[in-house]
Amino acid sequence: MNIYSPFKKEKTGNDRINKRFLIIFAAAAATLLIVSTLAVLMRNNFDLKSSLGGDATTEATQAVVQKNSVPASDRYYLLYCSDSETSYLDFVWIVRLKLPKRTIAVFSPDTEEIAEYSGNKTTLSGIYATFGEEALKEAVEKLYSIKIAKYIASDSSGFKSMANYLGSMEYAVEEKIDYRGNFNLFLIKGNNTMRGDLLYKYLMWLSLDEHDNPAERCNVLIAVLENTLTPSSLEKSDALYSKLTNTVKTDFSIVDLRSKSDIISYVFTEGIAKKKIAENIDELTG
Repeated sequence: MNIYSPFKKEKTGNDRINKRFLIIFAAAAATLLIVSTLAVLMRNNFDLKSSLGGDATTEATQAVVQKNSVPASDRYYLLYCSDSETSYLDFVWIVRLKLPKRTIAVFSPDTEEIAEYSGNKTTLSGIYATFGEEALKEAVEKLYSIKIAKYIASDSSGFKSMANYLGSMEYAVEEKIDYRGNFNLFLIKGNNTMRGDLLYKYLMWLSLDEHDNPAERCNVLIAVLENTLTPSSLEKSDALYSKLTNTVKTDFSIVDLRSKSDIISYVFTEGIAKKKIAENIDELTG
């Protein structure tokens, strides 16, 4: 038996109003949440197109964009190591770096090559031992008609320490070496794991008169650079710079590190694209 009640009808109408209100409120809240979330993601460079299955920006494309932001440059850098006791040069490299192509060319001069400094002619090694870093840099610039952007100078102790910090590397030697002289060196033919002391001795062996091999010295440096210019090294660039400045002498500054951070990031992330061993200065500068 149905009993008419005006109160029941009024309650049903209120329920409908409440349901509509809740639906509208929920829809508005969901819309606000979505809009807010998208705004946050966009501020943090979220790739919406990629997340929805569209064409994502590939790493190659990102590299091109980064490459295009690196100004073209062509610079020479001077790297060398001297004996801790005598201060005479052990080995020298001149590195030419072209950006944004990431092309590296390396030349290893003879430390006994005659050069001029302050009106006096003597060997590169003698100039460094007598007058120091800036004098050697000036002498090299005049001798080879180039402009040195920066230099990194190390003695044998600093070289070994820096090499150890960078970590061991695998390097293939073309022949077995069993040398006993001013130092002892034993290497097997093929891959050898090299750290500071062994790397230094091998470079010294390549600088002896009877084994002088400038091209192989260049190959060794390129291997060291390839072992260093990696994304993992970039992650500790501040620590790497601190170790560098506390271990060797250089005119690289913290200002260089900060002002060239984008370029440094590009080189470390992408590595060496093309490498060249120069047998003489003309091949380096040509």
